[in-house]
Amino acid sequence: MRRFVTEFLVTLENSRSLQHRLLLAFIVLLGFALRFHAWWFGQGYHFFSYGDELNAYEYGMQYLAGEEHAQYLAQPTFGMGRVPGLLWTWTWVALYKLGGNTLLGAAFWMMCLTSTATIFMYWLARQFFSPRMSLLGAFLFATAPWAIYYSVGTWNPYPMVLLGAGLFLASWRVASTERSRAVFLACVFAAAIPQYHMIGVFYAPVLLLLFILRWRELNYSWLAAGIVVGIAFYVRYLIGDAAHGWQNLHLMLSADAPFSFSVAKVISGPITTLSNMTGNWAGYGYEAFAEFGDWLMWDHRLLLVVSLSSAVLALFYVGSHLRSFYTALKQQRFSLFAALRQSPMLTFTGIFLYLPLILFLLTGHNYATRYAILILPLLFLLPLFVLQKHPLGWVGRWLPRLMVATTVFNLYIVVGFYIYQGKQITDGKEFMPCQSCLVSLGEALRKDAGAGKWREISLDQSATTLPEERQKMAFDINYYLTVFQQYVEHVVPDKANAVKYRYALLGDNTCKVDLCVYQSHDIAIVRDR
Repeated sequence: MRRFVTEFLVTLENSRSLQHRLLLAFIVLLGFALRFHAWWFGQGYHFFSYGDELNAYEYGMQYLAGEEHAQYLAQPTFGMGRVPGLLWTWTWVALYKLGGNTLLGAAFWMMCLTSTATIFMYWLARQFFSPRMSLLGAFLFATAPWAIYYSVGTWNPYPMVLLGAGLFLASWRVASTERSRAVFLACVFAAAIPQYHMIGVFYAPVLLLLFILRWRELNYSWLAAGIVVGIAFYVRYLIGDAAHGWQNLHLMLSADAPFSFSVAKVISGPITTLSNMTGNWAGYGYEAFAEFGDWLMWDHRLLLVVSLSSAVLALFYVGSHLRSFYTALKQQRFSLFAALRQSPMLTFTGIFLYLPLILFLLTGHNYATRYAILILPLLFLLPLFVLQKHPLGWVGRWLPRLMVATTVFNLYIVVGFYIYQGKQITDGKEFMPCQSCLVSLGEALRKDAGAGKWREISLDQSATTLPEERQKMAFDINYYLTVFQQYVEHVVPDKANAVKYRYALLGDNTCKVDLCVYQSHDIAIVRDR
C-alpha cells in the first residue's frame, strides 16, 4: 500500500500524466460541486449584501432601459459617488440574461464563473511550485469556506477573485520574463478591477513599482497598448461625467470618512479568509454563531475551538511568509531590485500582498473582509510556501496532518452551513428575503392587486419592535417590488392610486382577516383597508 501511494505521488509530479490531469479535474469538479451546493441550498443569500445586490438589480435594469446615468456609472458606491465605468454593469447584465432574466439564475451563472477560479489558482501555483504542490494549492482553494462563501450571488466583489488571479499571473510573467507581452494583460486587469471595486486602486502603485523594477526588461510596445486599452475602459465614463460637470468625480472626492479602528482588519481580514471562521455568516452577533454552532456540532464551543485553531494556522502561514520576505529584503539591504533577482517568488508575493495593505492602512478607513477576495489566489500560495520551506522537522511532520484535519472540518462546515441556511429559509423562525421568497411575495401581491396596478409596502406599527436590520427588510422588499414593477412588468408608477400593503409582525390576529395577502415565518404582508 505504501509503495502504491509513493508511486502515485511520483506520477503527480508529471503534469502531463493521466493521474495528474484526472486529479486536477476532480479538484475543479469538487470546487464546483461545493459552490453549487451553496447556490442550491442558500440561493446566494447573504444578509449583509442583499441590499447592494438589489441596487445592482436596479442599475442593471436601468442600463437595459437606456437611462442616461446608467450608461456611464456603475452601481457600487465610492465616497458619495459611484464607481466609474461599466464593466460590472456589463457583467451583471450578461449573468442576468444567461440566467433567464432572474436574479436566482444570475447567481447560478456567477457561481459557474467564480468556480473557474480553481483553475486559475492551479496555474498561479504552477508558476512557483511543483505540479504536485500546485494540485494541493488548487485543492485548498477549492474547499476553502471563504472562497466558496464569496462565490455565489450577484455582488460586485465576487468576480475580483478572477481578476486578481489574472493580474498576478500577468504581473509574474512581467517580473520573470524579459520583454513579456503579458505586460499588456497586467495593465488591462489593473484598469478593470476598480470598475468592480475601488480596492483595486491600491494595487496600481504596486504594479507601477514592478514596472520600475523591471524597466529595462519591459516590452514597451505592449505596455503602451495595455495603457491605451486601460484608458479606453474609462472613455465612456469621462464623456458622461464631463457632460454633467464632473458631478460624480466631485462626489467621489468630497467624502471625508472619519478614522476607524476597523482599519486594523487589514491584519485580521486576510487571516480570516484563510481560515474556516464563519464569523457573521449566520447573522449578526455571537448568538447567531452559537445557534449555528449548536446545530452543526451539538455545542457551539466545539465550532469556536475549530475556528480559532484554523485562524492560528492561517496566522502561522502569513507570519512565516512575512518573516521570510523580511529576511530576503534584509539580506539585500532592503533593495527591491536585488531582492527580486535573488528571491523572485518571495519578493513578488510580498509586495503584492503587503504593500497594498500598508497603503490602505494609511487611509484609516474600515477594511472589510470582502476586500481580501482580490488576494485570495495569493493567500492560498502561503500554505505551499510553508510546506516547501519546512520539508523536515516538526513542521514538516505535523503541518500535512493539520492541513488534512482542517480540510475535513472545512468540508463539514461548508456543507453543514448551507444545509442550515436552507432550513432557515424554509423553516426558520425569521423571514429571510432570499430570491425565491421575493419572487413568491411579488407574485402574491400581483395577484391580489391585479395586473397593471402599482404596489407599495410600508412598515406596520407591529414591526417596529423588530431589530433595525429586520425593519429595513420592509424597505428592501419595497425596493425590489419597485424595480420589478417598473422595469420588468413595465407598470407606470402611480403612487396616488397605488395598492398599499404593510409589512407586519405575524401575530394571533394578523392573518385572520381577508386582507392578509402573504405570510412567511414571522411576518405578514397585509393590505391596507
